[in-house]
Amino acid sequence: EVSTSMHVKWGSLFLSVSGAYKIGPTLSTWSANNAAPYTRRAISIAIGIGITNMGGILATWLLGTLSPAPHYRNATITLIVFSI
Repeated sequence: EVSTSMHVKWGSLFLSVSGAYKIGPTLSTWSANNAAPYTRRAISIAIGIGITNMGGILATWLLGTLSPAPHYRNATITLIVFSI
């Protein structure tokens, strides 16, 4: 059942967006701190940015095919699971 409360909708949007955007800086920081020379550090950050950008492709694909519009229930659940 989809909630009709605007507070619940805005709360879930806040959690989804914060979960989606927290991985980029975390991954960049972690890979920069764990790569030894500067060349390996630059390559690991670039690969991390590429991987996080692939999440946008996955989200577009999931929202278009996995769930019917306008609620996108299964796609939203899947994206939240990937965010955790």
